[in-house]
Amino acid sequence: MGILVEVSRKAILRCYNKSYESGMDMGEKVENGIFVNRRKALSVLSVMTLAVITSCREKRPHVGQITMRPRFVLESQPTVPLLLEFDVIGVTLGTVDNIFSAEPEDRSYVLWFAFNRKASILLYKLSVKNLGKNLILGINGQQMGVHPLDHAISNGVLPVLLNFIKTEEQARYLYNELSRSIVAIQYLVAKEQNK
Repeated sequence: MGILVEVSRKAILRCYNKSYESGMDMGEKVENGIFVNRRKALSVLSVMTLAVITSCREKRPHVGQITMRPRFVLESQPTVPLLLEFDVIGVTLGTVDNIFSAEPEDRSYVLWFAFNRKASILLYKLSVKNLGKNLILGINGQQMGVHPLDHAISNGVLPVLLNFIKTEEQARYLYNELSRSIVAIQYLVAKEQNK
């Protein structure tokens, strides 16, 4: 930041001194870096401040970034979503090695979904009432993964085995798109709640 200010200050001084030498009446020539004309100094300083403030502004997510909407249904009720994209607050990508094969291509990919508090309570109730059933992950209407409900899920984190993803590139693409979509969805949910 200090280098940028020093370079800008020197450029302004050169411009000011050139104007003086060309015959414009702008006060006396500046030798020591102190501006004689304070109005110009304040305008330059305000422009520089405005440039710094606008460059530090964080880009906000928008609806166009929502490319994937994860929804969870029970295997016995495929048309009734139980957990929606608004309930998901985070996602992480993981792998599961195949114990029957030493080949790296035989590994399976897992998405770990974290849910908000309300959805975590619902997930716990669902997992207790539906032991032995499967919870299906659907993304934009396509079945992408499954989680067998073999015990109660009390921590609000659901690992989903991706059945149809076979390569790391596909898994990373799915993870990146889901992450971007979830951030945008959560931003819009928070914005709606703060109205």
